[in-house]
Order: sequence, then structure tokens, then C-alpha cells
Amino acid sequence: MSGPRLLSYIATRDRRLEKSHSAMRLLNDFERLMKFGHVTVGGRASCGSGTDPSWTYYTMWHEIVRKARGLGMKIYERPIKQTNAWATKCGGFWHEEEYSLKPFEATTEDSSVVRGVKDSLTVGGEAER
Repeated sequence: MSGPRLLSYIATRDRRLEKSHSAMRLLNDFERLMKFGHVTVGGRASCGSGTDPSWTYYTMWHEIVRKARGLGMKIYERPIKQTNAWATKCGGFWHEEEYSLKPFEATTEDSSVVRGVKDSLTVGGEAER
């Protein structure tokens, strides 16, 4: 489903992340999306004096999704509403979306999912369900 052009594009972004001393890999989340059909990616915006590494990851993930869609892949996304709408101690707000290869089922709630703070947030993705 993903061709060499997209994999090369992802590898370029992973190399850019390495320069920022990040251990996160975009390819890991993309492979999780392909294998399990869904993945959650989030990041913290405006972290005090510098850019939080999770935000860099989050914005690069959006670039990959945009590129994949441009190459004809159907990737659906929906925001995950955070129950704690306040900024973190270091400043900044957490943004998170769930991505899926299948359309999301309609619910009686609004289009976003309400979730509590995860036991252990992983920067850039989630553990397999």
C-alpha cells in the first residue's frame, strides 16, 4: 500500500528528527498504522521558550499524512478531546488525533473522543491495543 516514494519521504523526516536528538521514529507509527489499522499521535504546542520535541514529531507526522493522501491513500483522522484543557506545568497544550485506515463509526457524542490522561503518555504515538 505504501510505495518507495512515501517510505523515502518518511525516512527524510526521521533523519530530521535525529538532528533534534529525538529517539522517536515516524516510520514506527506509520508501520503501526499499516499493521493495526489505527494509530494515535499527539504533541505539546508552545512549550515555554523552545519547541517541544513532541510538537516537532506531531507536525512532521501531519506532513507524512498529507503526502500519503496525495499519493492516493485513504487515511481518516479525528481529534481526541483532552479532559484537562489547561496548559502543562512547562507551558503548552497537548493536541492528539487518532488516525485510521477505515472510516470512524458515528457515535452519539460529538465527533471527538473524550479520554482521560493516559497512564504513561508516549511521545509521538501509543502502545498497541
